Amino acid sequence: MKLFYVLRGIMRGLNSKEHFALFFDWFYPDYFSHIVEGSLNAFFENDDVVVVILKFLTELVFSRNNRLRFDTWTIYGLIVFKETAKYITQLLKIYDCLRTKQVKAKSQGGDLYKDKMKYLSMTLQAFRNMITGNYINFAICDYYQDDIFSVLSQMVLTTTVSVDYENELKTFTKLHQFAFETVTLFFQKHLEVMFLKFDA
Repeated sequence: MKLFYVLRGIMRGLNSKEHFALFFDWFYPDYFSHIVEGSLNAFFENDDVVVVILKFLTELVFSRNNRLRFDTWTIYGLIVFKETAKYITQLLKIYDCLRTKQVKAKSQGGDLYKDKMKYLSMTLQAFRNMITGNYINFAICDYYQDDIFSVLSQMVLTTTVSVDYENELKTFTKLHQFAFETVTLFFQKHLEVMFLKFDA
């Protein structure tokens, strides 16, 4: 957990594409998969560890000061998106779109936000950072016959609509508004993905 706090703190200070490139050249691919995938595989049942990993991934896909790029000179934006999308979809599959989190919260009489809604909030934040960062043209996924964006989008939307709207989502005003805004942004920018790529 301390490692992810340190890495996230470092990334929060990377305010230019040059600084981000220096960090990413060191971090990827030598350490990235070992640290993130290894930690998720080992600690996916530990909520505290999963939370700090999600916060780290959310910061990773945040194009602060346009530090993420995908052009003729760099493909950092594409790599960051694909790697982050892969791990978020893995988590949502493990948690069955947060349904296992809901069962846990109810069976243990826990805190609904801490046990479930917090994960929805962080997932939506990471997804929003991806679709509003303007550092990747998602058509490149179609060009290479890569369905990661459509899979991620379908899982994020499925997770969102599977939440009990009246008894869960509406009770958290800020999250309710944020979820509505994020889904609206997706519809504005990528509505065709839902009709052409989503499973029935």
